[in-house]
Amino acid sequence: MMANRGKEGCSEEDNIDREDETRIIYDSRTPFETIAHIPLLNRRKILSVLSTSLPASLFCEIAVAAGNTASATVPNIVDDNANNSCATRTMMSDLDESELERIEIFERVAPGVVYIDTFTERTDSFSTNVMEAPSGAGSGFVWDNSGHIVTNYHVIEKGKRAQIVVLEKKNRKERKLSTNRNAELSPYTSLRPVASNSYIKDYTRKVYDAKVIGIDAANDIAVLKIDSAAIPEIVSVPLGSSSGLRVGASTLSIGSPFGLDHTLTTGVVSGTGRETKSFSGRPISNIIQTDAAINPGNSGGPLLDASGYLIGMNTAIYSTSGANAGIGFAIPVNTLKSVIPILIRDGKVVRATLGISFLQGKQAMSLGIEKGILVLDVPTSSLAKRAGFRGTKRNENGLIDFGDIIVKIQDKKIDNERNLYEALDLFRPGDKVRITVKRADRSNGDTIMKEVVLVTQLKASTD
Repeated sequence: MMANRGKEGCSEEDNIDREDETRIIYDSRTPFETIAHIPLLNRRKILSVLSTSLPASLFCEIAVAAGNTASATVPNIVDDNANNSCATRTMMSDLDESELERIEIFERVAPGVVYIDTFTERTDSFSTNVMEAPSGAGSGFVWDNSGHIVTNYHVIEKGKRAQIVVLEKKNRKERKLSTNRNAELSPYTSLRPVASNSYIKDYTRKVYDAKVIGIDAANDIAVLKIDSAAIPEIVSVPLGSSSGLRVGASTLSIGSPFGLDHTLTTGVVSGTGRETKSFSGRPISNIIQTDAAINPGNSGGPLLDASGYLIGMNTAIYSTSGANAGIGFAIPVNTLKSVIPILIRDGKVVRATLGISFLQGKQAMSLGIEKGILVLDVPTSSLAKRAGFRGTKRNENGLIDFGDIIVKIQDKKIDNERNLYEALDLFRPGDKVRITVKRADRSNGDTIMKEVVLVTQLKASTD
């Protein structure tokens, strides 16, 4: 009868999903909980119907259970017998469709975003005992249902141990008994406390130990592992694509800036194809630039598109103050897709390298070398030494004699470090490659730069 009265009280324009409405009214097992699992756009229409057909007290209980009003007071409902029009509004039904979609994305994806604490060992200056102390914090996200957590390498770089705070779905007993979500965080965490009525509905924060199973410092990526069997209904972030991203497309960022977990910020794709340097000095290319607010603590968190799919991992900001200045950078998800399976399987990414050290580009330019890579040192027992590479050194007069300047690998021209890494990524350790270098020839008293071709075998970056 309730469903019939609701149908009579509304126009056909509401286009109610009758199956969803019937589930809410007649599911005797979960009368107030079922509605919370229905998409928000349908929820809005359903509440409009119920407001015209149910007693105010019963409607308020359903509205509160659905997260659509902050109190048990619903405007425009005068008494239990009032039968108002479908224009009756709650706090949620006052929002437009774009806001409802954004809220739905957040509620769907947020349980897959985690907070990471790292710890290191320090010696107590008074007792000389070794003690564990916090060393850093950041964000991360669940990669798959096996419990793999992805974050930035720089988030866990200095830590000896990592700890993950996840959102875990409550069972019915916990929902009834839990009144203070902070009490559930018994292990230490640097997360800021939250009010018991201001968190994501039906989820609670739980702390788990995590193990680092793979790192790629060159791309600022790390993979951790928690025991997925201990977490019922673990939620992973849905993967999208970073191909074809266009400037102006909407972005959403979820992370834990300054320990404020599950903070949502929005913006747009401000630029594509940017480049930053990793902690290993290797450039990371195809970086996504966004103006979604990213602050300390957001590192490792997901950057989403307008549909809630992962397009990147927040990694850095450009700022003179250290706080958000509207210029944030994210590692594209296509890079994550190529690297993370290797880290899960092998724990590391093995790349081909020449086995030499070279001068950074800005320093080389200050010495007048505008193009090419200046070789600094060639280890005595290396494959590069056997191939005939020459390093930079001081002569008997105290002057600097430049070493070889790499200008080509196979047929690829090398003007800078980016060109060098791009060329080496085309090969595997053990491959033999042809290297063209410019070398100073002083045999006739004058210094003449000539090109020399060397053949060397590439070594593994982890050797």
